[in-house]
Amino acid sequence: MIAAVPPGEVQVAPTAVSPGAVQAAPADQPSAAVGTGATLGGGTIPAGGWTVGPARYAAPLAQRAYSAAQAQLALRRQLDPVPAAGEGAAVGYDTVQIVEGLGALQNAYAEGPAEPLDVAELKQRIIGALTAAGVPPREVGGKAADAIEVVASLFGSLLQDALIAGSAKQELTRLQPSVHRAALLDSQFFDSPGHPVRQLIDRLARLRDGKSESQQQRHARVHELVGRANREFRNDLGVFDELLDEVETILTEQEDEYRERVSSVVDSFEEQQRVLEARRGTSLESTDSSAARSDLPEEWHKWLERARQIEVGQRMLMNATSANPLVVTLVWKEPRNNLFVYVDEQGNKASTLTQQQVAMYLRRGILRPLGEDAAGTALDRAMFGVVDRFHRQVEEEATRDALTGFLNRRFFVEAIDAALPDGETSAARNAAVCEIAIEDLGDVNEAYGKDVGDALIAAFAAELRRKLRGKDITFGRLGGAALGVYWPNGGAAAAERKLRATLDALRGVAVASEPGASDADPDATVDMQADVGDATVVRAVKATFVIGVTGAEDGLVQGEGLLASAHQACAAARETGPFTLHVSGAENQQRRQLEQLVVYANKALDRGVLTLHGQRVRSLNDDDILPALRVVVGALDRSDRLIPTHLFAPALARSTAASRIDLWAFEQTLGWLVDNDAALEDYALFIVPLSSMSLRDEDLASHLMGHFMQVAVP
Repeated sequence: MIAAVPPGEVQVAPTAVSPGAVQAAPADQPSAAVGTGATLGGGTIPAGGWTVGPARYAAPLAQRAYSAAQAQLALRRQLDPVPAAGEGAAVGYDTVQIVEGLGALQNAYAEGPAEPLDVAELKQRIIGALTAAGVPPREVGGKAADAIEVVASLFGSLLQDALIAGSAKQELTRLQPSVHRAALLDSQFFDSPGHPVRQLIDRLARLRDGKSESQQQRHARVHELVGRANREFRNDLGVFDELLDEVETILTEQEDEYRERVSSVVDSFEEQQRVLEARRGTSLESTDSSAARSDLPEEWHKWLERARQIEVGQRMLMNATSANPLVVTLVWKEPRNNLFVYVDEQGNKASTLTQQQVAMYLRRGILRPLGEDAAGTALDRAMFGVVDRFHRQVEEEATRDALTGFLNRRFFVEAIDAALPDGETSAARNAAVCEIAIEDLGDVNEAYGKDVGDALIAAFAAELRRKLRGKDITFGRLGGAALGVYWPNGGAAAAERKLRATLDALRGVAVASEPGASDADPDATVDMQADVGDATVVRAVKATFVIGVTGAEDGLVQGEGLLASAHQACAAARETGPFTLHVSGAENQQRRQLEQLVVYANKALDRGVLTLHGQRVRSLNDDDILPALRVVVGALDRSDRLIPTHLFAPALARSTAASRIDLWAFEQTLGWLVDNDAALEDYALFIVPLSSMSLRDEDLASHLMGHFMQVAVP
């Protein structure tokens, strides 16, 4: 039943308790997700891929990306500062010395194959070359280090670009030392699109693979040209002018051969078409294939239409979902769109597909048109890859506590939620979390200063990580004096055994009572009331601590719930005394409550007490993007009161009826959309979350498509 609501609101109120009840939340109700749009060639695409606005596209510029990369590097230094001059920082090489150090590397890469150089290895090679030349070892730092890191990341992006052929990547790798030299010598390298070294990179990136004799000869000529660049380039960029002309000649020859092969493929299929027309006595072009419409589902016709719209000359990625996609180009279509002929980058026939195959591959993502992701030059694409890589590095550092290297609390909880197994699996009984609370940190800070307190936390965290080894273990800093550990395997019993084995080591962690002092006696006791007069007494400062452990034996607790349980266990340990470890039991109130809700959720669908709610999802940075509507399943309790969604959702996810409820929610949502077609104009998309149980169902796609085909929903 539809309730009257103000314009812009969407609400279906269940006047009777029934499985079909749908209720949308008010606009000001907090949403569980925030969707943002990305501007692509086809329009503004919000989360989910619905086009709702005009296209806005700016050509990528390497210099703009370089500025962004420098900003990311500066932010990363703020997050992880290095010692300033005069505070123990090492004296670095000047740019002239670094450039000289690259000379030996250029000579080594002039011949034969070469390996890509990351930042650490490149710096080590430079230091080694300079040391061999009699220059004392120093650091490679400052602006030179920034340029080196950007160029090294640039090559990392180039070598991952699916649009660059393998032979081109080999030659680009060999060119890397000369590119580093050019970036250090010439400040215009990142600012000028016409820089000769940048031009050489982009032209080499256009080199195609091929086993023909002519293509092998061209590869050999390019190989020699790159060798000349490494041998001859020292300070004069004019070296590259002649190289650029020769590479351009090679590319022209390559393109002529490509066009000749494509022409041969096209001529062959056009001849086949003429033969077919002669046999049938009619022109294929005169037949209107769109006049007859089959009984196929409307969804299928949509993908067939997308296939028909692909134009000759469109470049695409074949096997786009695999690790080794192939760049292909559509060179011929049968007039009725029944046959599509693709060639590879050498101009050889790669695939001959029917319209139905093209539609199926498009729908599955196996065949993907190259749009803006292929726009610009190879170097432009690579520079934006550099910015993305630096952004991820900054994000990684921002998620971690600078003192311990552990995840901050928020990201620790997210890591636990991502790693927790499903409640219905046996693995769910194996997860465990502990909280370790350092009890006297405030006293240490007050008596000896914050630097000593920080040193104690860092030493404690380091010893904890050293003793609790395992690739699947996650460490977090939960607060000022609390650390957390998550184990995905073994359960609370195994976690308790491992922690008890570390107690002696953790009790032995000590730092000097004077910052920077190193002669503290680890066995000395600290008397904070001692009167030592004018003498400086360096003593070992130790921490007292308690540990609380909890397990997810029933698989019914999420990240915050596990931490809350571990915190309660810590409080119980504190009542016993310092250095105590307490394991929480089955009395945990949250676990009991959630277990009861799971039992209720298992029968909720059959009892008809489920409800649907809509949460609006709005963009935070673009008011022009239409909101989305996220569907949330709720339930009424035995007193017909709504169970809070945040309590019912974890139970629902672990219910044995989760997949049935997912399909019910999907079907009810489609039905509501049919009855409220005006709502389609108010939202960019509708989101129906699915449980992990549904995602493991191999027939899920068939079930969903079956519902789509039975209901007239776009």
